[in-house]
Amino acid sequence: MRLALGTVQFGMDYGVANRGGRPDERAIADILRMARDCGIDMLDTAPSYGDSEALLGRDESAGAFRVVTKTRYYDDARMVDDADVGVAATLARSLADLGISHAYALLIHSVADATGPYADRIMDAMLEIKHRELVEKIGITVYAPDDIARFRFLAAIDLVQLPLNILDQRFRTSGALAALKRRGIEIHARSPFLQGLLLMAPDTVPDHMSVARPIVMRVQQALKTQGLTPLQGALAFMNTVPEIDYVLVGVDRAAQLREIADAATARAALDFGEFACAAAEIIDPRRWPNFHG
Repeated sequence: MRLALGTVQFGMDYGVANRGGRPDERAIADILRMARDCGIDMLDTAPSYGDSEALLGRDESAGAFRVVTKTRYYDDARMVDDADVGVAATLARSLADLGISHAYALLIHSVADATGPYADRIMDAMLEIKHRELVEKIGITVYAPDDIARFRFLAAIDLVQLPLNILDQRFRTSGALAALKRRGIEIHARSPFLQGLLLMAPDTVPDHMSVARPIVMRVQQALKTQGLTPLQGALAFMNTVPEIDYVLVGVDRAAQLREIADAATARAALDFGEFACAAAEIIDPRRWPNFHG
């Protein structure tokens, strides 16, 4: 398991545990410096993350990282090849904002786009972009194993980004992770802390997420018996999943990133499978009240 730095927090308020809002440019510079000190070599961003890409581009060190970015969302097929908002045009704008000549990977950001009626046109555009060596890899972001099953172009992609954490183990238990790895597909796991929910003291979980308090408490009590903090426990679970190539973590302060990096080698003698949760209103942030992002 290696860490990658997610940057959605740089461009917008994000996460149920976020109390400090967006970091300013100085804080972003400190975070990027800390990332390099921690041996992190990858950034994850997207055009839809507010001004995250532009903020990264203002820091001269951003070019030292491999960058994963994404497509915009498409409302109709005509937009895919549009000179202003098409797949190629959006990537060109992202590269310009980031101040780089090429990206490590370009992912289809919307499951609806990846599996919809004009998915073939999007894939054609992405394959052309890869052929032009503007990106090394192409892929998709998904929310559930069924999203992969409905994607018709699995043989053409190199990378899948998916959610995985102590509560949301669907990709592991369904066999989807193992199937992707057998195809040689690189796997990036996002949401290891479930947008910060797994790290919160149960009595600080907001009322609109009160349904999650009992299971968060149960997980944290089990981790405490192992002498682990919630952060160490969340990462200890990720270390039990050998298929993962990178784990995406997001922070709003450099000290948070240092703490995460220090905890990244944690191990626990627990059966994490007993915490797998099937309740969509807990494990899928899209179902949360007040969700945005």
